Amino acid sequence: MGNYRKNVKKVVEMRPTSMDIGDGDEATVRLASYGTHAAPTLFPKDPKSDSRDPEDWVQLEGMEAYREAKDRGELLEFKKEPQARKFAEGDWKGSRFKGARTRAQPKDLTLQERRKRAAQVAIAKDETKQPT
Repeated sequence: MGNYRKNVKKVVEMRPTSMDIGDGDEATVRLASYGTHAAPTLFPKDPKSDSRDPEDWVQLEGMEAYREAKDRGELLEFKKEPQARKFAEGDWKGSRFKGARTRAQPKDLTLQERRKRAAQVAIAKDETKQPT
């Protein structure tokens, strides 16, 4: 499995639950890039908690987020900076996931189910780019 695919799998499985951000929306990682790394900036205060309450989550920035992700084993490594940047911007989600719920992404699916479907699309897209 390639590095990109490993990172998609890692980010999809990173959080067992998501933070409720209101209006039926939710968030789990909110990635940022740091050179050849991408890392979450949104963390549950207790990594073992399954709380969706925003009070039980923390949003970090800059090197503070990078260090927290490193301490938790959540850094995503890439060969080149543009790969890390595009991944952090949401490229891993696939075009069907970016904020829109389509027939392929029904509203009644959980965030994890939508993310898994989006990851499958992104992995398939990445595989078509690989030399044979």
